[in-house]
Amino acid sequence: MKIITAVLSFTLILLAFASCKKDKSNNTTDTPILTGDSILYRIKKNSVIISEYTYNFDHTVKTITYYNDAGNFSSSCAFTYNQSARITRVDNVYSDAANNSNDSYVYNSGNLLITINDYCGAVQEFTQTLQYDSVNRLESLWFYYGGGMFGTNFIYGSANHVVKEYDSGDLVCDTTYYVYDNQKNIKIKGLARMSPDVLSANNIIQQTHNDQSGNPKPSDSYSSVFEFNSNGLPTKETRTYLNSTVDVYEYIYY
Repeated sequence: MKIITAVLSFTLILLAFASCKKDKSNNTTDTPILTGDSILYRIKKNSVIISEYTYNFDHTVKTITYYNDAGNFSSSCAFTYNQSARITRVDNVYSDAANNSNDSYVYNSGNLLITINDYCGAVQEFTQTLQYDSVNRLESLWFYYGGGMFGTNFIYGSANHVVKEYDSGDLVCDTTYYVYDNQKNIKIKGLARMSPDVLSANNIIQQTHNDQSGNPKPSDSYSSVFEFNSNGLPTKETRTYLNSTVDVYEYIYY
């Protein structure tokens, strides 16, 4: 489904608002200097590359390419920014070209992202709206498509972590709980934050995804153990699921 594919793409994208001193769009011919073990290059899952990142001169992310667990191309995103280094457009390319699309980003007067409009050619596929709490933390995401709608809501703990995420609307309504460590997580400069792992400054060490009856889903509930580099950023994550599956993620930097 196009909507589900889009939701997964938004979840996978690691997002963060940023500003810069002068405009360097992703059409720039300048070559960025990428050093220091803090700029993400690739993520591997069980030794297979599942995502790759390129950057503009100001280190805003230029493209993200995703691969499936077999290492085959799945999708890619190319980002266009305004002079304040906020995204204005995302061009999405999928392994099935019929799903190719582009997203336009709309901000309010306070420079908070409030609307994303997705188009497949000239046809608008869906609209996503973002709502914030009184201290500008992302509170909910709502997708409107055809005659339907569904949303994701975020509840924060005392440390400004997302400790609970729950669905509402027309689709299956699940609830997910998160526990964090006190170590830095990966930050990718450029985009709006839309998932719990990047709404927090720390790493998720436990995720419990419950179905509508409150029972954990074994294939989507896990605990994680991290290893870190000298900058305190994760280089390896070993994820153990309730169904005993173990996945090892490697975070590779420029």
